[in-house]
Order: sequence, then structure tokens, then C-alpha cells
Amino acid sequence: MLTSLLPGFRHFRTPFALGVLFAFQVWILIGEYVPSQSEAQGFIERVYVLGGVAGNAAVMAAISFLLYLVGDIIRLSPNQMMRILWRLRLSRVAPHQFSTLSAPSRAALFEFASTAFKVRKEEGAASDDDVRKLRDEIVLEFTKVRMGLIANHLDVYLEHDRFDAEADFRLNVGFYSASLWPLLAWFWTPWTLLGAFCLDSPVR
Repeated sequence: MLTSLLPGFRHFRTPFALGVLFAFQVWILIGEYVPSQSEAQGFIERVYVLGGVAGNAAVMAAISFLLYLVGDIIRLSPNQMMRILWRLRLSRVAPHQFSTLSAPSRAALFEFASTAFKVRKEEGAASDDDVRKLRDEIVLEFTKVRMGLIANHLDVYLEHDRFDAEADFRLNVGFYSASLWPLLAWFWTPWTLLGAFCLDSPVR
């Protein structure tokens, strides 16, 4: 039972953490302008009243759901992350732009596809365009590997899912934490800029 629940908890962790990060930064920016319950009027007053009627448990559940929803909306996929890093000219972080494979892996796959053509065709090597087309078709098959692992090798899939969820968490939290430290330095103390040095580990 716990084994089947773990993947769900892993995929819940990243959106929730991003939602908390986003809400905390918004609170730093505009928290002082949010009226207290005694000062609230109009819609904000009705929100306070609704929270009092629903109770603390319901309010916490609603806030958790909203944080998860916001985090899921702003979460970036690896390809989106690579596009952003490449446009920021951070070639050290994203050396292969937003490709699914790194440059050495693409070269190795190109060589594999070329060898496959040589085995299948006795008349000689295929053109580079044919080899690239076969290589791209192989890359498209990667999405089916996950389903095959679920069906035939669940233990391998769970290990892959753990690494995938950990990478997703590190990349997104590292990216959205980049704006947290300047905000804390501006509104609190410049010493919080030291926290920016922690970003090197998640991004790498």
C-alpha cells in the first residue's frame, strides 16, 4: 500500500512547495496591505466570515489545495526550464539547449541509428537525413518506456520515478527560490543574499 502511495506523494511535493514559495514571496511584497479581520470590508470581510464558519481545518485544507493548484500551474517542465536557461545564456547550466538528450547522447544515438541502417541495407550507408529521422523516431519512443516499466518492471519504474521527482523538485524550487533571496534582502536584511549560494546545488 505504501509503495503505491509513494509516487503520488512525490508528485504532490513539488507543486505544493512551489505554491508555498510563491505565496510567501507575494506575502512579503503585499502582506502589509492585507487588512486584518477587524479592519476588513467587502469581499475580504466575507472571506474572514466564511473562514470562521468553515473552521480552521477546512480553511487549512482550502489553503493547501490553492497552494497546490498555484504550484502546479507555475511548475516548469525540464524542456521549459532548458529554454529559459538557454535564453538567459547560461550555457554551463543548459549546454544542450532544450533537447531531450545531451550532445554526447545525441551523437551516440546518431551512430546507433547509422549502424542500424548499415545492418538493414546491404547497398551502403544511408543519408544523414534518413539517420536523423530514425534517431528522432527513437527519441519519440522514450515516452513509452515508462509504461513498459510499469507493466513489466515496477521496481525499476519506482526507482526511476524517485529520481525523476527529485530532479523536478530541485530544478523548480531552485529556480523559484532565485527571487526569494533578493526580496528578503530588500525587506529584511542583506545577509539573506548568502542564501543565493545554495541555488548552485539544485540547478546542477
